[in-house]
Amino acid sequence: MEIEISSNIPEKIRMFGVLRVSVLKEARRSGLSSAGFFITKEMRKWIESQGGGSWAEAHPMTQIWKKDKSGKWTRRRGQKPYEGLGKFARYIISYSAFREEVGFGTFSGKKQGQFSPVLTKIAREAQKNRSFTVTPKMRRKLGSQRQSRKDLPGKDFFPLKQDTAALHIPSRPISTPVFQKIKAPMQTIFAEKFGKAFSKRYERL
Repeated sequence: MEIEISSNIPEKIRMFGVLRVSVLKEARRSGLSSAGFFITKEMRKWIESQGGGSWAEAHPMTQIWKKDKSGKWTRRRGQKPYEGLGKFARYIISYSAFREEVGFGTFSGKKQGQFSPVLTKIAREAQKNRSFTVTPKMRRKLGSQRQSRKDLPGKDFFPLKQDTAALHIPSRPISTPVFQKIKAPMQTIFAEKFGKAFSKRYERL
């Protein structure tokens, strides 16, 4: 004896069986989108607040001078190191909506693109402890940044001491502390948005 199971299943449930893949995909994408927006917002806040005040303070020279693309040193316009990086925090959701990546890029809105290799490198370097050996050329370069006789050493220009053999740049963590902070609320946001999107789509079946 054969039993036609579908004949005993309500039409809505049978339709859901056919459409469940797209329904779940839409719900996942909705949940990941909300989670991604939350993560990038928190990442931007973390960077612009200098790690919530936990980052090592930048050297006065770094706060005043920056090196442009041509290699020329120019004065900064009151911007703290890496402060502008936060506004480029972005998220990308995979086609199947099973995975989400967070990084740095210049694409905007819901038109997802690719992360910027340049911004990615800046973020990666910012999180490293780095040291540079002082070379004679570097010593001469830093000592020649005086713009006028009124400039004061240690304030307007920064000649190195003779016994300074290396320069150290401390790590300014971004990814690890941000994800530790947002892990629990991110899961809640995803679950709530996923549930709402799933219910809304199911009601339309």
